[in-house]
Amino acid sequence: MAQFNSQFSSFLQTNFVPSTLIRNEISDFLDGPERALEVLNAEVTRAEQQLADAKQKRDGLQSSIQQHRWLLTSFRRLPDDMLREIFLWCLPVNKNAALTAIEAPLLLGRVCSRWRTIVYRTPRLWASLHVPCPIPPSPTNTSLHLTQRFRQVWDDFERKLAYHSAAVEAWLTRSGSLPLSLSFHPRESAPAQHERYVKIYLDIMLKFTDRWGDIQMTIPAGDHSSTLALLTPQSLPQLKHVDLKFACRLPHDKRWVSSGLLHAPNLRTIQFTFFPQPISAINIAWSNLTRLSIQDLNSPSRMKRISLKDAHHLLSHSPKLQYCFIKIIDINDSVSPSEEISLPDLDTLVLVEAAWNIGTLFESLKLPSLRKLCYHSSFAPSTTRSPLLTLLERSGSQLERLITDIFNFTLDDLLAAFKFTPSLTHFTNRVCLPSLSRDQSRLRSCLPVGPHLIRVFINLLTPGYLDMDNWPQLRFVEMRDIGNILDSDVLNLIHGRMDAASIPSTSCMDNGYASLEHVRIWFSKEMVNDIRPSFERYSGLKVELFYPTPRIISSGMFPARTGSLTRTTTPINIMDDFAP
Repeated sequence: MAQFNSQFSSFLQTNFVPSTLIRNEISDFLDGPERALEVLNAEVTRAEQQLADAKQKRDGLQSSIQQHRWLLTSFRRLPDDMLREIFLWCLPVNKNAALTAIEAPLLLGRVCSRWRTIVYRTPRLWASLHVPCPIPPSPTNTSLHLTQRFRQVWDDFERKLAYHSAAVEAWLTRSGSLPLSLSFHPRESAPAQHERYVKIYLDIMLKFTDRWGDIQMTIPAGDHSSTLALLTPQSLPQLKHVDLKFACRLPHDKRWVSSGLLHAPNLRTIQFTFFPQPISAINIAWSNLTRLSIQDLNSPSRMKRISLKDAHHLLSHSPKLQYCFIKIIDINDSVSPSEEISLPDLDTLVLVEAAWNIGTLFESLKLPSLRKLCYHSSFAPSTTRSPLLTLLERSGSQLERLITDIFNFTLDDLLAAFKFTPSLTHFTNRVCLPSLSRDQSRLRSCLPVGPHLIRVFINLLTPGYLDMDNWPQLRFVEMRDIGNILDSDVLNLIHGRMDAASIPSTSCMDNGYASLEHVRIWFSKEMVNDIRPSFERYSGLKVELFYPTPRIISSGMFPARTGSLTRTTTPINIMDDFAP
């Protein structure tokens, strides 16, 4: 609104078109207000400048005060030994440290000279390293190899390579005499000319074999594989953990069965992926192992991995195992030896099987300490008893965590599984790792209950259903790949168990129900009703519900210019293009 009286107020915000006379009157009338506006603008500019000057003085004074206060912080007074402990907690937890200035320990050394001195004099900060293998310049056109620009790029890369490899060796040297945790994973698909760079870093690592403690490595085929296969047990006195993945492109040295990497005197953990030789040919000190993981074998017959006989041999000679991951595949008429296998310390078992008579192996197991089990089968359920039930029986009813695919079982199998796992606290339903064949999928679809099994399973977990008390200690539920499940099923399950948990054990069922703590459900259908707000009244309960992304349905459009072409107003003579 205007801040002055105007005789033209009635014309404002209208479509009035002033005449020439009125236009002149308006211009003359605005001379006074415009001069007043200039005065106000000048005053505002002076005030803004004064405010900016005051803010600048305030910021400078505040910064100076803050810098002085930082001198009084308690962290500056921490002794060096306490700083060392703090720095150690800055290292990665589940992976080795990386050669980068944005992560510890290099990042810590960039803060101040005192920290840098402490960091470089603390060997434990340098006792782990992921050794990176560089990727050299690779022009898209081979003719670029001859250009001066490419030679400059290549020379620059070679200089950086020298600095980088020297930095890796200096890093490992700073670790003093401590055992080293190293990871080295050159690309399996790298061209043959890259082998020179692999050799540079492998040679550096081989200088410290007497201090190798934990090795995670992808083994390239060829000469590098032979070099590692020829290591002796005496050269690896501190090696305890080995995680080896073998490149599959070319064959590996047959002497791997006797490699020092597999026969180190203090070896406790072995993990193989695509091991190139039969497991039965390795004469490892199995009795010393506490962790064993054989995820796959690289053999001429892809279906011939670890047989029932091989698995029986491995387990019977590994009495100290605490963790085991194994894949067993065998022919239909093969059975396991019957001698009993006692694994008193086995806490975790991850088993993937495609052996029809796997139950003969389970019958020989004695697993009194088994608490965590992940079981997957390539076979669809049949009318015979599931071998998992035999395994659960052999665990002494002490199992606490179970990961499996309930679609691999019949309803009778599920009822028996509840009976053998009364102490279960964590359950995860996950699709079977090996994919099913068409025949197996067809068999699954023809079984009784079939696609409705998951709803029956959830009902069986709901208190009061058929007067059953299934898994009363259950606290964590995760269900993936569950197909036809409704929001109402999950709603009834959570409400039922949480309400049952609120009833004192003396007036509830025998042992009472534990409160659910974490529920994760993946639905195959879009959300219809949001049931999450109904769980907010339960303190300590975390519910995660995942739905597929809603499909976007186009409502149709009526674009005004669809198909409209621009017409040219200038005649076009196509012969002009051929004019002489």
